[in-house]
Amino acid sequence: MKLKNLIAAALSLMGTALYAQVTIGENTYATDTLMRRQVGPGMITTIVRIPDYPLNVYITETDLNNPYNRVETTLGYNTLGRTETLVNAANRNRTATKRPIVGCNGNFWCVSAEYPPREFELGTPYCSVVRNDSIYVNAETNADNWSYGPTHTGGTAIAQDKTLYLGIIIPSATITSDKLPNPVTFSTVNRRCLMDAITLWTPAYSRTREFEDNWVTYTEKGDAHADNYYLRLKEGSRWAINQDMTFVVENIVTDADRQTLGDYDACFTATGTQKDLLAPLNVGDEITVNYAMTYGSDEDVRQQPKIENMIEGLAVVMKNGELTYRNYDDSYNTRTYSRTAYGASADGKKLTMMVIDMSTSKKYGYSKGCSTEVMCQVMKSLCPDVNNIVAMDAGGSAMMLVGGEIINTTTEGTPRAIACGWLVEAVGEEDNEVASIAFDDYRTQIPIYSTYRPKMLGYNQRGELVDTDVQGFSLSCDEALGVAEGNTFTAGGTPQQGTLTATLNGMTATIPVTLLPAQPAIKHKPVIVIDQREYPVEVTATIGNNTYFYDPAHLQWTIDHPEYASIEGGVLKGIKNGIANITCQIGDFTDQDEVHVEISDKPYIHQSLDGWEYGGSGAKNIVMDPETGIATFTMGTSRTPYLNMEKDVTFFGLPDSIGVTFSCTLQVPSVQIDVRNAAFTSMNYQTLNVADSEDTDAPHTVCIDLGQLGGADHVTTYPISIKDIQFNLKKGTNKDNTLTIHRIFAHYPVQQAQPVLGDVNGDGEVGVADVTLLVSLLMSQESNERSDVNGDGETGVADVTALVQILLQ
Repeated sequence: MKLKNLIAAALSLMGTALYAQVTIGENTYATDTLMRRQVGPGMITTIVRIPDYPLNVYITETDLNNPYNRVETTLGYNTLGRTETLVNAANRNRTATKRPIVGCNGNFWCVSAEYPPREFELGTPYCSVVRNDSIYVNAETNADNWSYGPTHTGGTAIAQDKTLYLGIIIPSATITSDKLPNPVTFSTVNRRCLMDAITLWTPAYSRTREFEDNWVTYTEKGDAHADNYYLRLKEGSRWAINQDMTFVVENIVTDADRQTLGDYDACFTATGTQKDLLAPLNVGDEITVNYAMTYGSDEDVRQQPKIENMIEGLAVVMKNGELTYRNYDDSYNTRTYSRTAYGASADGKKLTMMVIDMSTSKKYGYSKGCSTEVMCQVMKSLCPDVNNIVAMDAGGSAMMLVGGEIINTTTEGTPRAIACGWLVEAVGEEDNEVASIAFDDYRTQIPIYSTYRPKMLGYNQRGELVDTDVQGFSLSCDEALGVAEGNTFTAGGTPQQGTLTATLNGMTATIPVTLLPAQPAIKHKPVIVIDQREYPVEVTATIGNNTYFYDPAHLQWTIDHPEYASIEGGVLKGIKNGIANITCQIGDFTDQDEVHVEISDKPYIHQSLDGWEYGGSGAKNIVMDPETGIATFTMGTSRTPYLNMEKDVTFFGLPDSIGVTFSCTLQVPSVQIDVRNAAFTSMNYQTLNVADSEDTDAPHTVCIDLGQLGGADHVTTYPISIKDIQFNLKKGTNKDNTLTIHRIFAHYPVQQAQPVLGDVNGDGEVGVADVTLLVSLLMSQESNERSDVNGDGETGVADVTALVQILLQ
């Protein structure tokens, strides 16, 4: 396909009508498309929320006609018996000519709680896995099968010609040779070889693990000895599915026990009656092996495609556009879980990967999970061209990787390691030159009057995302829509629709824009605490999940007490201590906020020790003297003793340091403080390590990490309060002990002294000395900044009168 046609196809896919609703059972639900982005060549990722259900749905659609992508199976470190996170797998599989972009988990694997399988396949996927033409493990057709075997489960396979085959896939295999009177069949790959069976071993199992390592068999252990035929691929032959492979027998070990593969390419193990079938073979003989995988059940036209990569799932839950009985015959499918599913279009040329959460996303909210029936209905509604669906492992394994990170919220705090999955990769030599640009937002709804600074994406000529934050572009739009300057768009005041265009070095991108009425709100509430620094007041409005900012200079501002603070062009500045209210207005919308001007006139303010409540674990009989700051207590028997003090304390102004200085007759390795501000309104503990805590004779100081709260340089960090201070104690030999609180302090960067009215000499007080100095200044026809007592801009007799009145008051 020509490059210009690929780009046109991608633009067409991005421009199709987006999901408006889904039908689940008898109900129809509205949807919100939260994100839609081209993430790689022919790959589109979309995040959809169904708020009234609620569900968070993550979808990646891949056009397999695009020659610059491919699908590859990932297995835990490419070895059976190991698990690996998808993020690590993507990084490990990256080479100079392939870059994993998208990935999803595969099927179930054996865990330690499952006996007896754990004895021989711990960490191994239960069903077939093919990676790059090589069979890694198979779905048993007789003994040791899982979930009733491959006639009951479902395969997700892709052939060498990049055609998908999703459905029932039955494995079978034969060994032929001119030395064998009849073809010999076998069904097991890299699993235990039971009595009267043949197993094929490959390097995927391990070159060093014994074939019969701590296994439990259905027969006496002594009957498990096998004949081993060690093989080398004949020159010119290669691993393949549904194609002949030629091997040469290089070594034969009869009645073997606990053998390993070593440096050979493969090994056949035969037990019981099957030994006789391979007995005619000798070293040097050639054999032909055909590992066949047949796609299609009894009612289908069966096919044997040249499968390149495959993982096998729990069940085929949709076939030819219709839900199957497998949605209802298994409790795992009918329960509410998170879900992973793979879907294929009728022509097998479009792969759809979908994950549905059962968790709470910090960004998107709660998602309740669903059954496979609901999962199919959601995929069928959102992706109507999906014809077949196979359900994979769910629960904590359900995850989607995009661009190096898991984008869904897994049921566990950390995405778990899995046994297998699929990666969709960009192929070709790495090319980081931006050939086209696109808005990161697929559309945007902007509040009238607000400011929008879009994020631009850059793609190379193959459609691979190579820059997630393109710089240097300029915006343009129709004048009626608003004003575009550089990379910033300021919306007009009339609700309407239009188009915003970005241009960079001859490349252009457009995005549909809808201007909507929205209530602007001063962001920092319920109170702004400020000193003499300047703060451009942040004003925002929210539409959906997006927050937009206003240029404060474009709003009209008023303040009810200009003697305490000023606000000009949206920039707030404190003048002297007091409380004022500011109001912003744009169009018909207004909002207001309370401002506390708090300017410290000294570098330190200490908190009173009165009113604290004391308690602890392992610290008993606590008595505190607030005058001295000394608390006496008796040690108990707790393994983790501590003493804590509780009080709701809000610190004055904007300190650049808040801390506690204490000493204790016991070691205090750490202090835990519950510290809060507008960003942390619930319990927010900081654990502060105490340096040289073994020195119990010395006072120790610990300070709150203001950086975790936003930083001392930012007005929005304040006000700061603490609720609880806990001193974690280390047991000592003394039963009776003391903890001394020397100070709980807030430090201010400079002594921002406010002038005292009438304090002419600057000593902080108003008295006779000030009158004497003022008269002296008048006689000498001099002045200083404090001599203008009445504030008329001059130093004169009126100032003496004003000063006397202050003294009389």
